[in-house]
Amino acid sequence: MPMMKGGELIAQYLVQEKVPYIFGICGHGNVGILDALYDVKTNSS
Repeated sequence: MPMMKGGELIAQYLVQEKVPYIFGICGHGNVGILDALYDVKTNSS
């Protein structure tokens, strides 16, 4: 099983907890979580 990145772990947890929205300021420091959230959104549709 491949290791998960931190952003992927957080994104899956937010989905598990049924968090409907997130917000923040986009920047280079949080691109990993933004990518993971986008992947979760596109894979769950």
